[in-house]
Amino acid sequence: MPKLNKTIVDIGVPTSRNQLPAFWRSIMALDWGGGAMLTAEGALTDTNRNNIVDEFLFQRKDESEYLFFVDDDVEVPSHAIEQMLSWDKPFVAGIYYRRSPPCDPLIYRKREDGWYRSLLPEQDYETGDLIPIDACGMGCTLIHRSVFQQIIETHFLYRRHNKSFGFMHYSAVDEVEAKFEPGVHVSDGSAYLVQKMQPFSVELLGPKETLPFFALEYGRTEDFHFCELAKAAGVEIYADTGIECNHWGALPIGRTQHFQVRDWMDKNEVQNVDGIAIQEIKV
Repeated sequence: MPKLNKTIVDIGVPTSRNQLPAFWRSIMALDWGGGAMLTAEGALTDTNRNNIVDEFLFQRKDESEYLFFVDDDVEVPSHAIEQMLSWDKPFVAGIYYRRSPPCDPLIYRKREDGWYRSLLPEQDYETGDLIPIDACGMGCTLIHRSVFQQIIETHFLYRRHNKSFGFMHYSAVDEVEAKFEPGVHVSDGSAYLVQKMQPFSVELLGPKETLPFFALEYGRTEDFHFCELAKAAGVEIYADTGIECNHWGALPIGRTQHFQVRDWMDKNEVQNVDGIAIQEIKV
């Protein structure tokens, strides 16, 4: 396999436990151009990812062009980075599968009702295609530095009353006189939560504060939050369906297990409801 060009790629690994041997074997086998290994450990995945991005953006700003996120329970193929770079896209995801039934790929399109649905092999795409998506799990993703910069440039950064940070697209921000005091207000049959927010900028962040690219909020995982920021900033997200990864639990879950579970669900009349396998019990 030919070597990569001079593009420097950093590898970011958020972790909260011991890593699997299969994970490290796949990392050691990667052909990735000699960037840095950026790690963060803790119970909160969004904090880990934000700490990694902070180091990538500000400490590695003159060194690396891409950040390759890989989770410590994902086993990536050795050609992943090289192949993903070859598409010359700012945001490309590989394929890995949910560990619990229905074990669908963690790549998504947004439905008309605002929810997301998984894209399925041999139904929504042929293996080897590069396809546009709306969101993805972050366990195998290659992201160009410009994606983070576009989010910063197109979003209003603020600090909430509880000292946490948030991003809001500038199209949703108006400079007007406050109509309500902080609190919950009911008007015309709708309820409004009003909070005071302090406008912020990158230059004002403290040494232990990071930009809120990833956020575990409202019962959603941090990857949807980031993908929605990127889409709002005008970034196109793609999935390289030729990059197939194992997602480890007690055993590795991959394409084979996905089809096995789907076949079992069909035979046993098990429904897939928003990514959860539900079987009707007949009495």
